[in-house]
Amino acid sequence: MLDRLLIIIACGLCIGSLSAQLPPFSFLAYDNPAEGELVLGLRSSSFYASLIATDSLAAIATAPSVSDMYQFRRLDDGMFAYYHKSPADSTDNGFVLLDQQLQIVDTLRCANGYKADFHIMTREADGTTYLGAYDPQRMDLSALGGSATQPVLWFVIQEFDANHNLTWQWRARDHFLVTDMNDNLPFAALAVDNVHANAVFKTQDGNILLCNRHMDEITKIDRLTGSILWRLGGENSDFVFINDAQGGFSHPHDVQELPNGNIILFDNGNWHPVPESRAKEYQLDLVNMTATLVWQYPEVSNRYSKAMGSLQRLPNGNTFINWGIRSPGESNFTEVRPDGTEALDIIFTGNAVNAYVVEKHDLSYLTSTTSAPQVKQLEIFPSVTSDLLVLPSLLRGASLRILTVQGKIVKEQTQVESEQLHVADLAAGVYVINVYTEDVIYIARFTKL
Repeated sequence: MLDRLLIIIACGLCIGSLSAQLPPFSFLAYDNPAEGELVLGLRSSSFYASLIATDSLAAIATAPSVSDMYQFRRLDDGMFAYYHKSPADSTDNGFVLLDQQLQIVDTLRCANGYKADFHIMTREADGTTYLGAYDPQRMDLSALGGSATQPVLWFVIQEFDANHNLTWQWRARDHFLVTDMNDNLPFAALAVDNVHANAVFKTQDGNILLCNRHMDEITKIDRLTGSILWRLGGENSDFVFINDAQGGFSHPHDVQELPNGNIILFDNGNWHPVPESRAKEYQLDLVNMTATLVWQYPEVSNRYSKAMGSLQRLPNGNTFINWGIRSPGESNFTEVRPDGTEALDIIFTGNAVNAYVVEKHDLSYLTSTTSAPQVKQLEIFPSVTSDLLVLPSLLRGASLRILTVQGKIVKEQTQVESEQLHVADLAAGVYVINVYTEDVIYIARFTKL
């Protein structure tokens, strides 16, 4: 449906269009994506903004946007939050909490002298909040190639009730060994980031999933006792992977449990034999201790995201994937159906823009006084050609962009002057056309012979 094509840029509720302020973007696919608005914090070396957005990337509101922002997300209680690092990088670090109208109402910080880290922020419908922090210690790692007083960062998870009371704390150093870290990472680093936890998820049975990127491990923790229930992936895995050509995941992000009990995560794939990234879903057999890969996207990966990344299973069964820090020329966000076909694929073409986490939610209560451009399929003829494409005459005067399916711009026109578009100079392959009018973005694909 195209009835809600909005973008909200996070800063006290401020209505107006922001499309012109965003880095250049293009659509690589648009085919009836799920309804909803995207919540994301965009960053590059020269640009930052916290956004609630949908498919046409047209702004309806803004909220506080700061240069050190690494997350902007909607929480399960309907609030929003972004991470703010204090000027002194101190225990004042925390997540700024915004109400449903994007007004600042609070700041959430760690307790016991810890500095909140930007990776972890989970808040449940009752206001229960999980934050994470590094837990630096000095250890004798001389036998492992480090120093006798090697700084080791470790990690701590803290749970707070709705009134900011600390109700639970879990320290990685009480349960893991420093040697649980991926063997490819050095013990002689300036500071050994041996755990690098980046996601917490509360399971249906009331326990905790912890995603430990530098251990290549998902750990399930007993919420009452703090003991480890099982370990999935890494050097200490309790499970055997089945139907997974990579033999599991590497340096993952954003683990979640689905209502059916399956586990989904973003596999960055840093230390796979061939580094490549995917969204993956596993079915766990807790009797035979197997983890069966039951779904992944893409099936054959030709893309790589070295860091960050997130995913979300949508109510209609689609999966929304944020590719994090992706390789040049690859799309930023993809919505994919269970059968692997793409409903939406967006790339920022003119800037190295990335986002730590992106999700899609129904935020239709936020309304706009400005009309958002629609995205429509474009009728072109022929769809397979060696030279000439014919565009509808109504597109005269519009701007046009042709991209490879990987997102590389190969041809641009600032003003379409003819219905005939010559493409003989393009290499053979599949291409995407974006045509921009004042109120519609048209998209089509064609094959160049």
